Amino acid sequence: MRVHRWDKYPPLFCCSPTLYSAKINAEGFKEFQKACALVLVALSEEEWWGRYRLDEEEIEKLRDEVEEASKKKRREFADRHDGHVTLVELQDYVDDPENTSKILKHSSSLHGLLRADFLEEAYKKFDKDDSNGLDDEEWKQFVHNLARLNLQYLAVVGFQDFRAFFGRGQPWSLHPLDLSWNAIQKDLISASGRFGQHMDIPEDIDDACIDHPNYRASQQNDEEEVDDSARAKTPLLDLVDASRAKITAPKCFQVGKDPDCKKWCLIPPGWWHDLCYHSANNHPLHGVFMCDPIHPLSWMQRAAMELALIGYTAAVSVMHHRWVEGKKCPEEVHFLHDHITFILVVVTIPSVLAWKILFLLFTCKCGQVNHAQSLKQERKRAKQLRTAAATLAYIMCILGILCIAKFFITIHYDTESKLFAVCGWVLIARFKSYLFEWWLILFVRFNLLIAWGTTDPSGPPAHLGDCIGLGKWRIEKQRAQVKCARVADMRQAGKECGVSGLW
Repeated sequence: MRVHRWDKYPPLFCCSPTLYSAKINAEGFKEFQKACALVLVALSEEEWWGRYRLDEEEIEKLRDEVEEASKKKRREFADRHDGHVTLVELQDYVDDPENTSKILKHSSSLHGLLRADFLEEAYKKFDKDDSNGLDDEEWKQFVHNLARLNLQYLAVVGFQDFRAFFGRGQPWSLHPLDLSWNAIQKDLISASGRFGQHMDIPEDIDDACIDHPNYRASQQNDEEEVDDSARAKTPLLDLVDASRAKITAPKCFQVGKDPDCKKWCLIPPGWWHDLCYHSANNHPLHGVFMCDPIHPLSWMQRAAMELALIGYTAAVSVMHHRWVEGKKCPEEVHFLHDHITFILVVVTIPSVLAWKILFLLFTCKCGQVNHAQSLKQERKRAKQLRTAAATLAYIMCILGILCIAKFFITIHYDTESKLFAVCGWVLIARFKSYLFEWWLILFVRFNLLIAWGTTDPSGPPAHLGDCIGLGKWRIEKQRAQVKCARVADMRQAGKECGVSGLW
């Protein structure tokens, strides 16, 4: 994360919860926490094989594979090994059906390489010295940049869906550096929780083992020793079906404490961390001060939304004065003469709905594209859609702010104390809306005792409970755990029977 626009940083940015770790890479960007990156990919990609990024050794290995693919295809490259990756070599690599299948089994960060136009556009951007070849440093920046942009896009998709589970604070034992087959397998089993208890955990991997030059070579030799006959008898679809049958998702409707809770404790691990993060990015007041800078809704837009809703509340205060205090409520809506009912029906619920509408306009789901795969023309069109939606949202905000001006200019009160009383009523009404939103977060999306929704990651959420969001955090966590368990089981079965390409 390297944000240059000052308006993206909220006032209390230093205290804001985040998905990033404290580590800063060579390009000056902060890296996603490994657990958060794992969850983002697991919940967003349907056909996922366990990979979500490449480490330094894997990047070098990919570069060597690119060069070898071109050597086999072109005689003029037969004796070439200069460590530079050219555009022609990349195109030769992705044109090979076997390499295409391998890329598709990686996370979506590399899928853009299969688009010829995108590949040429992205290549020119990182060939900074115009040498018609990416040197070692440029090649690493190229691959790391694709991974970073892909994870940022997946995070934005999660924000737009009001996702509750991001994997923050989970007690998973994830290796901080290594991304070899064994390390990823161990990470997946750890992240799968109780759904992966039946699996054999690979032997421990320490830094000394990782640094040993024969470590990865031994893994590669093990894979090459598998019988080719077994490789042909086990298609990938059979492995997918077998893992789904072996690891079943929990019930859609659950009552009781989370199965991951320890003994008598009612709060499962990571619940509080994700609750704080969700509130900071979805609460109308909390988000103004502590939202994540990568969220498509900036803190200044949130402030404009809040001023607009205060303007709406000020406008209906006249109605409250006439209907509730003046006892002049129309017969058609006679139930609104009660103060509590009026606040709930006329102020709180409409304010929550208006905030959601403005949220959807400012974030504009149809105007978000994956910069790790999209062309410049596609990004330009997406920006135009976002601008159009944001313009409509700003018009609504301006109308709400004008209501505040009208409230102070055109409405007259007998005494100054009466004016202060009405202003106090407006602020109290908004404060009740804040409490109502926190109530929704705490007792609906992060409900500790009841959860209702689709827990099977093989299909999209389709239950009424998914629309309501009851126990959303637990449901999303279990979807991620089941996904990790199935992928780990599938990778292990594929390795045993020799199915190639399972990263």
